[in-house]
Parts: sequence; C-alpha cells; structure tokens
Amino acid sequence: MKRIISLIVACAAFNFVFGQCTPNSNSLNFNGTSAYVNITNQNLDITDSITVEAWIYSTQWGATVAQNSIFCKHGWSSTQGGYVLRAGGNGQLSFNFQGVDPGGLNVGWIDDSTYGAPALTLNAWHHVAGTFDGTELKVYVDGILAQTKAFTGTIGTSTAYSPRIGALSDPVNGPGRYWKGNIDEVRVWHRALSQSEIAANMNNHVDTATAVGLAGYWRMNEGTGTTINDISGNGNTGSLVSTVWATIVPFNTIPPIPIITWLGTDLTVNTTLAIQWYFNFNPIAGATSNIYTPTQNGTYTVVVTNTAGCTRTSPPFNLTSAGIYENQNTTGATVYPNPANGNDNITFTIPEADKNLSLTITDLSGKTIACVTTDGIKTDKIILTDSNLKKGVYFYKLSGDKANRIGKLVVE
Repeated sequence: MKRIISLIVACAAFNFVFGQCTPNSNSLNFNGTSAYVNITNQNLDITDSITVEAWIYSTQWGATVAQNSIFCKHGWSSTQGGYVLRAGGNGQLSFNFQGVDPGGLNVGWIDDSTYGAPALTLNAWHHVAGTFDGTELKVYVDGILAQTKAFTGTIGTSTAYSPRIGALSDPVNGPGRYWKGNIDEVRVWHRALSQSEIAANMNNHVDTATAVGLAGYWRMNEGTGTTINDISGNGNTGSLVSTVWATIVPFNTIPPIPIITWLGTDLTVNTTLAIQWYFNFNPIAGATSNIYTPTQNGTYTVVVTNTAGCTRTSPPFNLTSAGIYENQNTTGATVYPNPANGNDNITFTIPEADKNLSLTITDLSGKTIACVTTDGIKTDKIILTDSNLKKGVYFYKLSGDKANRIGKLVVE
C-alpha cells in the first residue's frame, strides 16, 4: 500500500526586494529635437571631485561631438561654467567642463574625449561615465577606461544653469543639443569613482543606504507621469518635457521568479543560479541543488540568488496526503546503470511485458532529449544505446498499456 502525494500550488508568490535589488522596468526615450528632463535643485553645482554616469541607447548621433547631451549642467550665455557628459559626432564620448586653475583663473573648456578610440555604436546599450578628481579627467565606456586628460584645478560654478538630462542646460545658446534615443540609470556623485567601482556597479542598482557621495540618482522606473524622482535623498526631482516612457532597459538586477515542478518523486526548479530549498519557510540544510526529494508533507519553496546578491522566491508548493491507494502502475521500473556514463547503454525494465511501451527522456527544463518506442513489439524493456547524454540529471517516463512510470536518471 502506498501513499499518493498530491500537489496544491499556491496562487501567490512571496518575494521581497529592496535597495539595489529592485526591478529595472523603464527608461526614458528622447526624440532628438525637443525632449529633455529639467532638474531644478541646485545642490548639483559640484566644482571639485565628480562622477557622472548613465546608460545610453542612441538611435542617431549629432553632427559634432558637442551634440547629444546626456547629463548637462553647463552654459555660457550668463557666465561660463559647469560640466556635461555627452556622446555625439560618430559616437565619441566626452566629459567637458569649464576649468578654473589653482589661482582661480578661468582657463576655458577642458575636454576629455574618446577621439581615436572605438566609437560607441547605434541601437545598442552602452554604459558611459566621466570623472574628475582635481588632477585628471577620465571617461569610461562599458566599465573600461577609454581616455585620460590631465588638468589640475576645479570646475567653474554653474548656479545659473539648471541641470538637464538629454539636452543643453543653457536655454539661450546652442540648438538644444538634444539626445535621440533612450537614457536610463543616471547618477551624479560628489567624488571620483574608481574604475573598479564603475565596473562593479554599472549593471546593478546602487543601494542608496550604503552609497557614499551620491548627489543625484534617477532610476527612471516610474513608468508613468511627468516627473522622475531623485532617490539619492537630495530632492533633485526631474520634470519631463516631451519625453516618452519606454520598457527597454540595459539590465535587470533581480532574477526571474523560479518555478517548482513535480517530476516523479522529486521537486525540481529550472535555474542556473544559486539555490536554497525551504520547508515550511525554514531552510533545509544542504538542499542547494536543482532537485529535492521531499520526505514529508508541507510547504516547499526555493530561493535563488544571482551574482549581484539579489534573490527571488518561488510560489509555494504545498504537499499533502490525498489518501491511501494501491497502484501497481507507479512502481516496479528499474534502470541500469543509474548513475550512468554518457556512453553507456542504459536499460529500462518494467515487471510485465507491454506491446506499446515508449520511453521519453527530458532534462530539468522539460525539454525532450530522447524518445524511443517499441512499435508494437511486446517487451518488458527498452535499451537506450549510445545515449550520448551530457553530465547532469534527467527524468524518464515509461508509458504503455500497462506502464506509467516516472523516475530520475543521473549521468556522471
């Protein structure tokens, strides 16, 4: 007599994400002629150490390198001052500011550009950053240092110009220098980040609870409305002008929701991420593989963790005893050898011969790897010859008039 275990899948998943582990759901699209974000708070008038970074997706470059403003807080109609990160011309990135020498003299625009370096490409996401530490300007493309320029001094003050994303800050001069394409995840820091910091953070949301020197941070995940929030805590709210919300994004920090599947006598989850199984919401010691064989009824969940340290929890699976039945068709299959070698002949045997016997091998994702039938020949076994199965865990199903057996096959 055998217990049959039935499954009830709870309707709702539970998952808690915060800080850097929030979904990246939206970006902003700029039309290249009139769209921009205006930021009115003036605590971004940074004159010493600074980093400006963003993800960009350009659909058309401007005529010169001075076009295509990404984040701008500079101008010259009132007074010369400020800084700008931009990518124009044929895809040249530049970080530019009004320089002030150690004696307090304005010395003109200091420009660190990626001339001579591989250009940015259209219709592709790139992470770009510009830094200044008081002695050097640096520009980075996709976390890699692209160019360095020496300058000792400070940045000219820019209180006369409100920061803008996607356009020139100066409302009088220039044709607007608008961005055409998408911008996401804009950050301004009141310090010069190192290359390792830029590379480590570019594909993740920044955790504002632990970030040092974060002056402005716009994730652009609102997805609706006419404002974007500065989550740095400094109140640099942005007002949208002619921009359009988009759902294409350069990265998503949180992993997809893992789904538990019942196969034979095991619970499985299809993921390549780090795994921890839970029973009644308590971790199961040592249960860290894609497969877990339950030994008692209750609620099972799995938590996956990606390389960013962000987690996602599966919907709960509830296992309960449905009754006591005798079912000859769920027992009696043997597999030899098991574990097997990928080059072995593997024999699947049932207690009683069946003329319509078939064998199906699937991987953990449910993809069929092999399928063999007896074509009406009465037999109690199927031999999988020269299986060539890669190392891993598989599931087999023997089906027929008198057979319905599911089990696990391990290939070492």
